[in-house]
Amino acid sequence: MRLCYCAFHFGASPWGTRAEARSLLIGCMAPFLHRANRMEEQKRPMHVNRTCEQKPGNGRPRHAGAAARILVVDDEQAFREVVCEILEAAGHQAWGANDAFEAMHILEDLTPDLILIDIMMPGIDGLSLIRRLRARPRWKNTPMLVVSAKAGSSDREEARLSGANGFLCKPFSCADLEAAVESLLSNGRSPAAATA
Repeated sequence: MRLCYCAFHFGASPWGTRAEARSLLIGCMAPFLHRANRMEEQKRPMHVNRTCEQKPGNGRPRHAGAAARILVVDDEQAFREVVCEILEAAGHQAWGANDAFEAMHILEDLTPDLILIDIMMPGIDGLSLIRRLRARPRWKNTPMLVVSAKAGSSDREEARLSGANGFLCKPFSCADLEAAVESLLSNGRSPAAATA
């Protein structure tokens, strides 16, 4: 299985030096870069890391098998773009936000079916963002999946108490990401549900 994200920490990591980690990450992204090159040859736009200007029909209900609207909030651009590509390949619509402030700006115009949030981000961290969103009636029942390299039992418990519906530890496989996303979308789990 391909790893969606190979090196969260480019410094001291099991993948060696920063340069080795970047080269491994680029290797994992090769299928997506190939797709981008094919699309350019065909003069078709490649939709990655959308912003709030590209709005889907916000009020429509999601039916089983329909494309979900998913917001990915992570300060690592390469990770965000790869995850958006994987979600789109699975038939979903994906938007990316660099931090909590950009996410809040996008959420003014977008009503996603699911939000993926990293814990460690500059400014407002992911758990604080989840708590802020859960405090608003509009986001009270929106499934939220924490995607983080911090995966100790205390991190998982803190994410659950903050209102996250699930937890996915970086690095993970494409299959793990797709399974977690589909589980949350199909189950419509509440924040009180146990994390994955």
